[in-house]
Amino acid sequence: MSLELEVYRPQAGLSREDKIRGLLKAFLSGRNSRTIRAYGADLEDFARFLGAPDVDAAAQILLSLHPGDANAAALDTLIILVVSVDQPKTVAFSLTSYKDGTTFKSSTINLDLFPLLEAQLSYSTDFNSLSSDFVFDGLAHSFGDEFGNRAIHSPHPYLDAPLGKIIDLTGILTVPIILTSENATISYRDIAIVETGDEGVPFGEFGFWDYVIVEGSNDNGATWRPFADGYDASFDPAWLTAYEDNTGGTPFLFRSHTFNMLGPFLSGDIVIIRFRLNIDEAVTGWGWVIDNLMIQPGQFAVDPDDQLPMVFSLAQNYPNPFNPTTKISYALPKTTAVKLQIFNLLGQRVRVLIENNRQPAGTYTIEWDGKDDLGRAVSSGMYYYRIEAGEFVKSHKMIMLK
Repeated sequence: MSLELEVYRPQAGLSREDKIRGLLKAFLSGRNSRTIRAYGADLEDFARFLGAPDVDAAAQILLSLHPGDANAAALDTLIILVVSVDQPKTVAFSLTSYKDGTTFKSSTINLDLFPLLEAQLSYSTDFNSLSSDFVFDGLAHSFGDEFGNRAIHSPHPYLDAPLGKIIDLTGILTVPIILTSENATISYRDIAIVETGDEGVPFGEFGFWDYVIVEGSNDNGATWRPFADGYDASFDPAWLTAYEDNTGGTPFLFRSHTFNMLGPFLSGDIVIIRFRLNIDEAVTGWGWVIDNLMIQPGQFAVDPDDQLPMVFSLAQNYPNPFNPTTKISYALPKTTAVKLQIFNLLGQRVRVLIENNRQPAGTYTIEWDGKDDLGRAVSSGMYYYRIEAGEFVKSHKMIMLK
């Protein structure tokens, strides 16, 4: 059984340490696996959440919660830090653990972090204009030798992975997409002249070698789910011929794809989209090119006379994390009574932003100043905002970081 614990603002009247100790003890009782989520800018913020003077003391507090069975058996433990960034940067992470007075330190890994843009219902681009909507690692927004306009390109040809290794070339759209119940599709054109798998081996099995794939994530990139199986040059006979003849891609080899995003995700999910070329050792090919991307076309369709939205929606707040203010946007396709409220992790109401106000159809944005109904500034932590508009009810998480 896996457990997720969220460290958050303690209630008034209790010290932070006592509150979090009690919370964790209650949750850890009888469980075999634990996950601790620390919402803070860094490990020092985590320590402050626990009321500890430093990171080492915070770790000792956590270990003291279960002194009888700490490290008694292997546990799946995941610590997630939500890091606020306003521009792309590389951050080094490491983990320190303790047992019987001995300190154990992990190796250090470097992660590339980048801010997300405001969530949208629809997105499209022909890639001809320069844009900062994508973050690339190995793929690039560029001209190809045989193409007259920009697109997303891998190197041509792409290089092998090191012996015994797998590498990924990626391009991530930093505009999250709010999935709708209808027409939740992603469409694009591409050419994928990449190494083919062994004959008869399906995707996902050993022997299906290099491949390209389009994936989504509704947890800010922690996990990725494919919209459809990955594929290689055998997807199309003309691609396969080019691969076997060791020739490159040309505009005549573009093929179109349309995938339904509601297979791995649900309506209302906010999804980040990634294009990925998976490469193993030994054999390569010409590579991959992606053009004419269209996601949920028509979701911003409007009546030419009144310019009204066609669906109910609640966007992810922006910025998120935030300090001290953030904006919340929503759309109403018809006149509706609207209630918009903010809650803490205990389900206690923190602020009423809109109280059953009847509003005409349109798109609205409201700002929350980080204060409760009594005008007091709220503490760092996770909060929920929820809209009720007729039968439409939707909520999202947001994080206040100070």
